[in-house]
Amino acid sequence: MCVCGQVSADSGILKTPTVETKKSPVWEYFVPGENVATCQLCSKLVKRSRGNTSNLIAHLRSTHHEHYELMKEEDGRQKMETEPTQQVRQWVTW
Repeated sequence: MCVCGQVSADSGILKTPTVETKKSPVWEYFVPGENVATCQLCSKLVKRSRGNTSNLIAHLRSTHHEHYELMKEEDGRQKMETEPTQQVRQWVTW
């Protein structure tokens, strides 16, 4: 996995993040390109810029609603697994 701005030990070349470092579940449905991503469900090219996934999510929501709902469920599970458990404070009344 590559971290943004990390220099590769073997080549000395500055690497930029790859899609593999992305955490958004929307990437399950798209193949990345230069400034576009190809939908794996309908082969449509969807514009993206600087890693932004908004257009990809909008495409799923408007064109493949069932898959959009599945992606939202997956995203919710990922967030639940990574968010720290919040502790409930109990206040003492004197």
